[in-house]
Amino acid sequence: MQRGQSTHVTRGTNILDPGVSHTLSALGTKAEESPKHRFRSLARLLDRQMLGEAFRRLKRRAAPGIDGMPHGEYAENLDENLLELESRLKQGAYGFPNYSSP
Repeated sequence: MQRGQSTHVTRGTNILDPGVSHTLSALGTKAEESPKHRFRSLARLLDRQMLGEAFRRLKRRAAPGIDGMPHGEYAENLDENLLELESRLKQGAYGFPNYSSP
């Protein structure tokens, strides 16, 4: 495992897929090295496994995202949230839902 990778266990899985990690690293490197590069068709790379790993890499105490949902609340229904997110991404319908905290 590379330094800085999360080992946070979510719903019984604590194994980071090397292929997913490599893809995320390669995309990050390309974005840093070529800030004007236009990525096309990233939706084909974004599956629940990759989205789950990206979620586990987030800092739990970071401010909520644009939708206002805190990390902990998203994690409570992680599988369902990732399934919905993956679906919206693949349909090209990604946008933040109207979320209001309880």
